[in-house]
Amino acid sequence: FGDFPNKYFPNMAISANGRRVLAPLGSGKLMELDRDRGTWREISGGGPWCADADGATVVADLGSIMFFPKDATSPSSRVAFNGSPLHVSIARGARHATALLADGTIVMYAIDVVQGGIKERWRTKEVFRRPRMVAVADDGSAVVAVSRDPEIVRLNGIDGAIERRGELAGGAVFEIAFARGGETVAASSWANTIRVIDANTLEIREFVGGTLGHVWGIDYSPDDSRII
Repeated sequence: FGDFPNKYFPNMAISANGRRVLAPLGSGKLMELDRDRGTWREISGGGPWCADADGATVVADLGSIMFFPKDATSPSSRVAFNGSPLHVSIARGARHATALLADGTIVMYAIDVVQGGIKERWRTKEVFRRPRMVAVADDGSAVVAVSRDPEIVRLNGIDGAIERRGELAGGAVFEIAFARGGETVAASSWANTIRVIDANTLEIREFVGGTLGHVWGIDYSPDDSRII
């Protein structure tokens, strides 16, 4: 990909059928690998967070969330965050997205992948003083977020109301991910462990150790039987 910044992949996204790979580069470019065509192409206006939307693309950068129709190199719609995002979670299938902003607020978006529209559903007041990470369930029914302290909260995906708040044992979180079934959330850490958390009660079901280093990215396998 050329110079050094282009060799860093902050995040990746893969379509449900595995035929399309989205790779944001450290330089800000977003590359698409189409395995059926055997081609790479650059999608302009890339950002560090992205998801496949049935061949279209949802992308979030540090200023806005955008919808790119299939094969397009410019967005058909764009909505500003009106704040500085620390992390953006885009659900698998890209129907829902949530942003955790630097001021501790959380914003939820509904995405119409057919018409390409993006709409802000709700925006909270300050949830954390020291925000860290957020994840949205695939069906948009719930949002789980953690702070640097670390606190953990569950919000209703429909109206943003806080349904539960607690402390999360095991130290600071680097990334969290919802299981596809929505029953659990996996949290990585700086302590070479993974925590499997009940998404409803926010209680830790299991500590998984033995990794050789810090766990950075984390996700569930398609059938939720494994954490990757």
